Amino acid sequence: MKFDPAKPYNDLPLLPPKVDIETKPILKKTISAGRALAELKGLG
Repeated sequence: MKFDPAKPYNDLPLLPPKVDIETKPILKKTISAGRALAELKGLG
């Protein structure tokens, strides 16, 4: 399939997702990701 910048990609799922994505493991990962981003920002 060739890339056509004038044609949007319409096969994306609709938002918000029907699945509950705010589970404990995901929330724990977002906390550690936020800390890593803050450390990276501090180094920059």
